[in-house]
Amino acid sequence: MLAGFVAVGVCLCVAAAVAVLFVARGGAIRSLGTPPVAEAEMQVDPQTLQALEESAGRIEAAFRAGDMDTIMSLTHPALRASYQPIFEVHRGELKRVADLLATRRLVAVTYGMAEYEVSENGRTFSVTFEAWGQQWYLSSL
Repeated sequence: MLAGFVAVGVCLCVAAAVAVLFVARGGAIRSLGTPPVAEAEMQVDPQTLQALEESAGRIEAAFRAGDMDTIMSLTHPALRASYQPIFEVHRGELKRVADLLATRRLVAVTYGMAEYEVSENGRTFSVTFEAWGQQWYLSSL
């Protein structure tokens, strides 16, 4: 009897997790093997896409130049205090981050969030940007 309750509980947890992922992805589940949605299919205005790409390009250039002040000014204001010590300790990796950002491919834009896929040596990672006013800021790396 107890095993039955445990099984039902596990099923409910899995169903809840799938529902949360479904809603978080805008109601569309995308398997890992499915290619990202094309920019034209994201239904985002061209000005938003241009502002996003300009911000991503500026932070990529700042990482390439090792310009910590610009990197921090283009990092989400709520995360600067957390990221600054990480970037300082890993100054030798800043060009690597720039190289990753150079491979960026936009996979999702919704409200004030945007997700890029970046790749290195056949591995894929996600980088997110968040809008704050008219500016897009790096929010996760």
